[in-house]
Amino acid sequence: MTERLHEIDPLQKPKQDRYALRTSPQWLGPQIEVIRYSTKSIEREINSVNDNPLIDVSRNKALHGGNFQGTPIGVSMDNTRLAIAAIGKLMFAQFSELVNDYYNNGLPSNLYASRDPSLDYSFKGAEIAMAAYCSELQYLANPVTSHVQSAEQHNQDVNSLGLISSRKTEEAVDILKLMFVREELGTELLTGEKTRSSGEDFDKVFTAMSQGKLIDPMLDCLKEWNGAPLPIN
Repeated sequence: MTERLHEIDPLQKPKQDRYALRTSPQWLGPQIEVIRYSTKSIEREINSVNDNPLIDVSRNKALHGGNFQGTPIGVSMDNTRLAIAAIGKLMFAQFSELVNDYYNNGLPSNLYASRDPSLDYSFKGAEIAMAAYCSELQYLANPVTSHVQSAEQHNQDVNSLGLISSRKTEEAVDILKLMFVREELGTELLTGEKTRSSGEDFDKVFTAMSQGKLIDPMLDCLKEWNGAPLPIN
């Protein structure tokens, strides 16, 4: 449909894509780096010795340190939520462009499949949900570690709040999964092969996402990556 439209009126074809598409690698790159750094920081923390006190049997000494302080967890989770919110914002921008017939190069409004758009709202509800999810992600992106309070009669006068930050990050991940489902289904419809209602596949895609069938293979591809630039074919 888009190709036919551009053949009829070449001036309708944009000279360049909007930022949500054209600069998506530059937008996602820093977010990936933040998540990679947070992952390494958490792995290092998990593998560290953090008992208190540490008992040096050979010297018969008790070493009173602070390795138990979970600040690396709290800060890493705060940073991860910022990255997740940025990814969600990009997905919302791309999705909004996809369903808007003023910007999607000839596709039907809301990607409706019927002959009467007044009877088929198709992805209108999905876009509204994406807006709500994006707003919630931005709310969750607020830092937790800046709200620390003194406790235990000022013995624990600073705390990591790592558990709270981790819980909020788990919420953010769940919301991002919901956004992935809607964007995945929206791009499926671009092939023109889908003739049934998009709502029939929502549960199937969300189940696969929750079970890691979509994300885990992508993460597996990054396990051996050392951060060096990848060849572009």
